[in-house]
Amino acid sequence: MAGFIGSNIVLRLLRTGARVVGVDNVNEYYNPRLKEYRLGLIEDTAKQSSDTWLFVHGDLADRELVNRVFQKETPSIVVNLAVQAGVRYTVAK
Repeated sequence: MAGFIGSNIVLRLLRTGARVVGVDNVNEYYNPRLKEYRLGLIEDTAKQSSDTWLFVHGDLADRELVNRVFQKETPSIVVNLAVQAGVRYTVAK
């Protein structure tokens, strides 16, 4: 969600009036400053309109977290863009 594609989708959705809940662990695999910058752009866009935005700092591999988010927010559409670049890194975890 804080990656290039995810952040641009969130920005587009916010501009169309959608309620958006984003989950990202903002890990250090790529520069966290870049991710924080993108989150700032999303926050600014959400503040400038009547759109609703909720950011959840967490890992989609955390089943309990995902269940809590789904129970509380009851999304009607889910877009999963979570990826981990580098298969070896993912398998090693």
